[in-house]
Amino acid sequence: MKAKSRLSPKVCLTLLLLLTLCVAIPATAQVAKQGNDVLSSMSFVHDKLQPSQPFESLDNVQSLVTSNLQNGWAAFVIGANSNWKATVDHRSGLLAFAEGSTAWVPGRGNSLTNASLASVMAGRSKTDMAVLDTIARTYMTRVAPMMGVDPKSLVLNSGRSGQPAGHVWFVDYDVVLGGLPLEGARVVFRVNNGNLIQFGTENIPSAGAAVPATVYSQAQALAIASKFLGGFSVADLFRDKGSLHLLPANVANNGFAEGFKFGQGRGMAKVWQFVFHRDGVQGTWRVRVDATTGEA
Repeated sequence: MKAKSRLSPKVCLTLLLLLTLCVAIPATAQVAKQGNDVLSSMSFVHDKLQPSQPFESLDNVQSLVTSNLQNGWAAFVIGANSNWKATVDHRSGLLAFAEGSTAWVPGRGNSLTNASLASVMAGRSKTDMAVLDTIARTYMTRVAPMMGVDPKSLVLNSGRSGQPAGHVWFVDYDVVLGGLPLEGARVVFRVNNGNLIQFGTENIPSAGAAVPATVYSQAQALAIASKFLGGFSVADLFRDKGSLHLLPANVANNGFAEGFKFGQGRGMAKVWQFVFHRDGVQGTWRVRVDATTGEA
């Protein structure tokens, strides 16, 4: 059996609690008790797939961000006619989130009425998610370039969006690239008492990052996973026989103190995922194989 320190980063084996297959939480965030079996001894998640989003105020990184971001933010603040503050993601070099206040829908925080939003309300007597989605997508023409997202790539996530309280709205989007959702990536707008008070992103790739090609087939990836594990057996029950996933991936560069170059620290990885349970071994296991390199 290979020593853990020699395991290739292209194949990742992780233990999942059975519960993680039923809840909308990224599996990489789960920590399960591991035993002394062979699978437990091989389990790991490579550093490049560990979520990392170091933040800093835009005021502190003016010399590092692009002129497009600097100019775009300056124009936004002037147009917003409000005291907005921005924070930058070191890995992407893009706007991570911004906080301030701008009237969006009728509420206690502003003087808007349904009549003033007649074109958006479309005859509705009260605000609903369709109204918020329309307003958010219109607003994105001003802020999307600073966040590094294409509004056409965004799909409203109904599970994360909604009205958790009478005065609060969340408008939350998944990012879909190359036909696959970029898992863990999102764009979100938060509204309080009718005013937009925060918008931002998570795990958006650096500018210019491309969706990796699918070079290896499901069958080839399964063979690689089998070799890595020392073979599958009839006692292994598959819950996922092979699905393609797109993940944010940290891009390392040891020439910099942070371990990556500012603005070039996040790309994407496309992986084949297999989930199985082995009789006699605690938990449900996930294996991920790089669909582009096929290395094992």
